[in-house]
Amino acid sequence: MLDIMVEEFIEHGPLDVCLRKDKHLITTGWKFTVARQLASALSYLEDKNLVHGNVCANNILLARKGLEDGSSPFIKLSDPGVTFTVLSREERVDRIPWISPECVRNVSTLSTAADKWSFGTTLLEICFNGEVPLKERTPPEKERFYEKELGLPEPSCKELADLIRQCHNYNPSGRPSFRTILRDLTQLQPQGTLWESKPVLL
Repeated sequence: MLDIMVEEFIEHGPLDVCLRKDKHLITTGWKFTVARQLASALSYLEDKNLVHGNVCANNILLARKGLEDGSSPFIKLSDPGVTFTVLSREERVDRIPWISPECVRNVSTLSTAADKWSFGTTLLEICFNGEVPLKERTPPEKERFYEKELGLPEPSCKELADLIRQCHNYNPSGRPSFRTILRDLTQLQPQGTLWESKPVLL
């Protein structure tokens, strides 16, 4: 018997590619819309006590770009792929700064708190047009970054920087719920921009 997995084709591909390729067309409102949709999808998973485990801009797919006048982006959160619980320590270190510090040390600590850390890093990717934080660092440098409990570069918006800092709390229990994150992003959403309220999980 042959098992076949069928996945939906998403025309516009992963978010990180779009952020880099179309950065001259992307507005602040567009970025907030995408971030809010992602927080909504992860809030749904958190309510079900489900962990995604690999939140990053490369795993967010654009079903609609929303770069034309009168339209808005629409995302789908992709399958996480191979869970990092089966990866070696070296492979987990390579996933810094998306993987949470506690999960580098011990994969059995995987929880929704890990998704909050990953969301904070993904939010930075969105802010910085798909640029990957720490991409120039070697694996030992990445490990030391976590060991010293350092912070990643921050966006110029103070409120957004504060939210990312909360997601990147080195104490997992100190990270905000996705409902709180969603509320904060809604309050920060620039007025007059279009957004979809129900993102889809792929």
